[in-house]
Amino acid sequence: MDEIDHPVFAHAKRIWQAGNDPKLERISSIDDNIFFKCKPNVPLRGAMWLEKNAKDKAWLVAAGPRSEGSRGDFYEALQSTCARNLARARISRSNFKLGKNTYSDHLLPEDDDRKRLELERNLTLVLEADQKILDMVRKAQESPTSVFATEVYGCKVETMVEKSEFQELYVHIMIIGSAPKDAMSLILSVAVPEAFEEDWDFLEEAPVGMESSGGMYCYTLLAPGWRHL
Repeated sequence: MDEIDHPVFAHAKRIWQAGNDPKLERISSIDDNIFFKCKPNVPLRGAMWLEKNAKDKAWLVAAGPRSEGSRGDFYEALQSTCARNLARARISRSNFKLGKNTYSDHLLPEDDDRKRLELERNLTLVLEADQKILDMVRKAQESPTSVFATEVYGCKVETMVEKSEFQELYVHIMIIGSAPKDAMSLILSVAVPEAFEEDWDFLEEAPVGMESSGGMYCYTLLAPGWRHL
């Protein structure tokens, strides 16, 4: 979702971020649920729904073209759809709200949507961690024997690259803190994709300059000229 390049989606993210309290305009033509307008500076419009008891979570539930005064206008079309849905709900004796003019439950997020959101958030965390590790290792390659550090998965990661007398490369990794399960494997696979898990040697003592205690240290040996892509 973070990679979607769409003006309505981008505007929805801008006007509703964690910790903000934006002044939102309600879609008054829909009265069975509370939706708010998303109005970017393009001829497109959207409908947002705010999760109860979760002020930092808003859902963009629908979007369409803006054509004010026309039956094809997004908000006009949305109201018409929800009014027709109410008529169907009455016929089928569905769980509609008495005294309302619309039925819009089909717009609300379901369990699958929430699961998808959680998966995408976890993926974003992994991709961000991967980029931090890549940047750290590349810096270490450019400055041999210098220690570089970053924080991923709630722990600190240090790395240092050294050259042997035969121009082979030692890549040192130190992980400090309580890392989640499988975090170590993820970190090492990103730091040196060519190295298998068995190619890493785990030792108690780290090289001079790296964190000396409270961490897990390992290293691998690579052929001369290796560079992280």
